[in-house]
Amino acid sequence: MKTSPFTGAAILLLCGAAVCHALTPANVAGVGISYDAGVWKPVSTLAPPPPAASTTWENERGHDVQITVRSRPEAKTDAEFKEGIVGAQQLRGDPATLLRERRASLGGREWLVLEFRNPNTRPTRTETYYFTPTAKGHVSVFIVGDESTWADRREPVQAFLEKIKVE
Repeated sequence: MKTSPFTGAAILLLCGAAVCHALTPANVAGVGISYDAGVWKPVSTLAPPPPAASTTWENERGHDVQITVRSRPEAKTDAEFKEGIVGAQQLRGDPATLLRERRASLGGREWLVLEFRNPNTRPTRTETYYFTPTAKGHVSVFIVGDESTWADRREPVQAFLEKIKVE
């Protein structure tokens, strides 16, 4: 992929080989993550005003999937989060279409999951948002990837997600 999967999506809030390497611990403001450094590499850590935090990882194989974990101090409900994401899509020059809304259990917590498809980008992208409220605000995970390789990346993405522990 020649351009970052985040091109054109700055207003919005992700694998590689299935071989397991030693897990590398990371922390994003109250969110513990153990990731396979042989599959994922951190590509950016934003420093918004504390206590908010955001870190993005990219898969080492293909560089066609990114995962961004954000921790924010604002309290939000599932409905408020969904409204914000769907509303932000309308402001994009290349909006994605909401395909499915579901619930998932990860790390002992229930998450709202919004699955989008963006046919306006080349290559076509899969965009998935996970959201869970916390005692200190909320945590979200944004996964974006090339739709054509998504089937090959699903397992490493799921392994990454299962290692997220919200404190």
